Amino acid sequence: MAVNEHGSEHSSDNATAPVPGDNAWTRFLACLEERHSLTDLTQIGKGGMGRVYRARDRDLNRWVAVKVLESTGGGPDSLQRFRQESRILGQLRHPAIVGVHSARTSPEGVAYFVMDYVEGGDLGALIALRRSSGGPFTVAETVELLRPVADALDTIHRMRPQVIHRDVKPANILVPDRAHRDSAWNVPLLTDFGISLTQDETRLTSAGFLIGTDRYMAPEQFRSVQGGPVPGDSVDLYAFALIVFEMLTLRPLRETMSQEAWRFARRFPEVPAHALAAPDQSRAGEIVGVLARALADDPSQRYASAREFLNALESADAGAVTPAAPTAYTAQTTQAAPPPAIPTDGKPLRSRRLLLGAVALLSVAVLVVGGIAVTDTLRHPDWSGDEKAMAAALPQVLPDRQNDAGWLGMTCSAADTGDGERARITCRGGGRTLIAADFGDADTRDRLGSSRELQELSDGECVIKTGPVGDAQVALPQAEGKDRYSLLLASDTAEEDLRGIPVCS
Repeated sequence: MAVNEHGSEHSSDNATAPVPGDNAWTRFLACLEERHSLTDLTQIGKGGMGRVYRARDRDLNRWVAVKVLESTGGGPDSLQRFRQESRILGQLRHPAIVGVHSARTSPEGVAYFVMDYVEGGDLGALIALRRSSGGPFTVAETVELLRPVADALDTIHRMRPQVIHRDVKPANILVPDRAHRDSAWNVPLLTDFGISLTQDETRLTSAGFLIGTDRYMAPEQFRSVQGGPVPGDSVDLYAFALIVFEMLTLRPLRETMSQEAWRFARRFPEVPAHALAAPDQSRAGEIVGVLARALADDPSQRYASAREFLNALESADAGAVTPAAPTAYTAQTTQAAPPPAIPTDGKPLRSRRLLLGAVALLSVAVLVVGGIAVTDTLRHPDWSGDEKAMAAALPQVLPDRQNDAGWLGMTCSAADTGDGERARITCRGGGRTLIAADFGDADTRDRLGSSRELQELSDGECVIKTGPVGDAQVALPQAEGKDRYSLLLASDTAEEDLRGIPVCS
């Protein structure tokens, strides 16, 4: 990883990231080629602060990633946060942390930095793939996959000044393709330090405002906006434990409770043995005990480091330790009812034995069916909030529950929201990826989730507008009540497929 270098150019107050096709983009490409010998830019991602492109470094004959700040016109915080990310990444040296090579601003004031490019996907996509195949990660798989990330977290927490990531989640853990395991990237990598903090830096958030991803936030983050102490590295460790819970059960802990409970009265749920992968079920009590401690409401009751947590999980899986969980988070286990008392009504012994046998078989049947029912609920939970409303509005496109098949047989699950979105559902299968997004109203959708080149399609009753967005195609329902939704489809036959999308059914 190369040393981070900060450019000295002045950044204008209203610089906006160039987009392919405009004159500013041509000038930006020329800047990157002249300064860094970078060519062949292709957009590979978009987040709250900017876009990410893959580019070819001609001098070193390798691919790199270029992150470009979306706009500095929204105020100084976005530019300061962007520069902070590049500065923090430039100071870090760890094989499981994405490295930064350069951080600059263009002559027109566009802030960007050049960083490592990792061929592959992210952990969120890997978890979604497991959901579609119906198989949770085993403890052994989880520990092997996450141990480098645990070491990376513990490393940044030991730094002085200490670094706190604040947005640890599956989407921010890059997983190299197995086909590229013989390259420089042979372990998962932690990325996206855009909202991280160091102990000697001023907080970049306003009072009473939370930054992060709701389903991976620790309880102390919500308490801090109500006058509680500012949380430290415990938020990273808690988020890391949430990821482990999700990998082992294929269900985010957030989906086991209401929004109010998540913010103010969080409780660890019952996790039946059937919710875990088959090899781990015989040690379910020990494994769940470790999870309960790692996800304790009180940070002082949790493990002191990510590595200690994984070691305890590995030991529990091997049966070497039975960890004591905090009192408020005692793991619950399902037990069979005691056998009925031997009857004293004078019936023959054979009849009593038949009766006992029937009761025993019934008890086993209840336990098995109950286990299947609980496991099915964990793997196919109901939608919640705006996701549920979107699924109800588009019943022929989205399934009734998560991880079930929707339109064209694609498996659908909840996903992190993008700019301006209130909810997002991602569906995959058959070489297709569909992103259904709820923008809350038609104006916001048409501004943030639309295309520059729209055409109207109608069968006399149903009207939609479609158009290209990069390599994908977007469909915008026009019917009242559905005009808040955007459906983005990526496939070789996307344009043809969208002509028959059943959004009006």
